[in-house]
Amino acid sequence: MAEGDEGELLGHTLSCRGRIGSTEIPELTLLGVLPAYRRCGVGSALVHAILTAADALGVPLVVVLDDPDFYSRFSFRPSTDFVITGPEPGWGDFFQVRTLTAYRPDVRGEFVYPAAHAS
Repeated sequence: MAEGDEGELLGHTLSCRGRIGSTEIPELTLLGVLPAYRRCGVGSALVHAILTAADALGVPLVVVLDDPDFYSRFSFRPSTDFVITGPEPGWGDFFQVRTLTAYRPDVRGEFVYPAAHAS
């Protein structure tokens, strides 16, 4: 979450853990910023927070399904560059990967989203 000077919520992000084979992989699932605070660095700060946390946890990469024009500035590239696929081939370049310090080229194959849990 990102808060303003007076404690109001400016933006948020969400990540879930899927897998490629037996390797847990975080997916940047949701990024939202209040309209008045877009293009002010709030979204970028949130993406950097997710990447930093994932890197600190020693995971090899992060995936995202979203606009390549936005996420390329964070070094996300099409998943096919890493021999990684999403569940839907039609996603094309919108399914992207950002490698981290612990990246291993043997982590390849289909990214599987976590199963939904009923409460």
